[in-house]
Amino acid sequence: MSEDVGDWAPLLNRDDLTRELSLEQYVKEQVEESESMDATSRQLLDEFVQSITLVAQAGDSWWEWVRGPENQVPKMQMGGLALVRNGSIVWATMTWIS
Repeated sequence: MSEDVGDWAPLLNRDDLTRELSLEQYVKEQVEESESMDATSRQLLDEFVQSITLVAQAGDSWWEWVRGPENQVPKMQMGGLALVRNGSIVWATMTWIS
């Protein structure tokens, strides 16, 4: 997966991983955080989830990641979702930036 356009995995390391979570939990939190999610946005989220579900294998785990200093002003952080397989980040996407 690391050859995919937009794959952030080559730029991340294990120290960037902050929390293991299920894909279902990730989707639920995304929907809860976006009060204004309309039907089109929800459809795009569902299509995104369906596409990344196909890359996961048995034993893989989903993690949130954050990169950038928390105590810097401005924060200049970014984060997203990563797929970890056998201890290595095999795919990642950025979903937010501050």
